[in-house]
Amino acid sequence: MNPFEIFITSISWGTGSKSRPVLVLQKDHDTGTLLDLPLAVFSKKTPIGKLSAADKQRLLVFLSED
Repeated sequence: MNPFEIFITSISWGTGSKSRPVLVLQKDHDTGTLLDLPLAVFSKKTPIGKLSAADKQRLLVFLSED
């Protein structure tokens, strides 16, 4: 699992769950992220894709906007 890889994983809440695409921003626990998921969610899964360099740049600009 590396930053900017995309996985399909099951996201659960209360009594339900759905399969959703997940973009990995980082894998450490020291900084706040949009949603913290346990590493076990990604075990034995392979990424379905990865953001291009241009997509990474646009995402970082989007996240830094107020």
